Amino acid sequence: MTGTISSAEPEKLLRYSDLGLQLDGEIAAESTRLAGRLQQFEGSCTEPGCRVDVAYHASTLSSQGREGETLGEWVRNVARGFLLADSGSVGPGPRIVWPWLPPDWGWPGIRPWPPGIVGPIIGPRWLGPIIIGLPWWLPKPERLKKLLARAQEWQFNQFEADTINADCGPTSLVMLLYMLGLSMPGQTAGMNIGELIDLARRTMVTDPARDGVDEKGNRADGEHSTNTDFDDLERGAEAAGAKCTNITADARAIRESLERGEPVIVSGTFAGKQPLPWTGDRGKDKDNSRAPGGAAEHIVAVTGYDPVTQMFIINDPARNSPVAVSATQLESFMSGNAGALALSRA
Repeated sequence: MTGTISSAEPEKLLRYSDLGLQLDGEIAAESTRLAGRLQQFEGSCTEPGCRVDVAYHASTLSSQGREGETLGEWVRNVARGFLLADSGSVGPGPRIVWPWLPPDWGWPGIRPWPPGIVGPIIGPRWLGPIIIGLPWWLPKPERLKKLLARAQEWQFNQFEADTINADCGPTSLVMLLYMLGLSMPGQTAGMNIGELIDLARRTMVTDPARDGVDEKGNRADGEHSTNTDFDDLERGAEAAGAKCTNITADARAIRESLERGEPVIVSGTFAGKQPLPWTGDRGKDKDNSRAPGGAAEHIVAVTGYDPVTQMFIINDPARNSPVAVSATQLESFMSGNAGALALSRA
């Protein structure tokens, strides 16, 4: 059985689901009682054909009652999702935050919700919807753990080629292109992370004093310590086949972009911020208690958002692992050097 559900009147949908659950509960209780009586009758039945028929109907009635309750709970969960959307916590509709999930991603017994689908396939033994990319019942620490584990797949560190540079922009771009399944012109399968970052800088920067190579095409280490800007990022993204949209640099606009399946590159600064929006993670002798990579002005990728915990997932190119931050932390980072560029496949 398949079906789709409108989000136009979620309160009505919620009322209908309540009534449906009540009726399904009564049906389940009555069918269980009837099944018990039929099974008792079966025990006294001596005619073989009657015995088989009674057993079949007893089993069918009992399972149908349970399936009705399961479907009723599914409808109620979808209604909750629509109400969350209409409240502004999720955006214009209960969309999936991680539109890049592979088809086999999920948990035992739970079917993943395909990207962009509001009314997924409903089966009698379907255990409940995955609202906004993760099951609504998953505990908060477990939600963030799974989101961060997913984001680790596209976490690249800008210090792969050298220990001091300003390659946060090119690295953030490489991470988002990887998420979107895009690649830079000239990219080959054998390139390591450092080579990809170098290629990104060469592609996005037209100024020969900042493109990362000398006049002979050799790597110029000093040029990798020059900053890149949003014009450079947009140029590099479009060269890779991405569509770029400049959005308002605030948590709400970034959340809405993520809900559309568009990850965001943002700029900010750690200078003068106490407490720091977040810190590094490359070791206590490097930056665990200070800004990642010792950065002041910085560029990072915002790759996910979880509406239950209301946390953003940041892939900071100066870190080894992604970090979950609140809207307050994200806006603290952007304050004083704010910019935001959303990317999608063209």
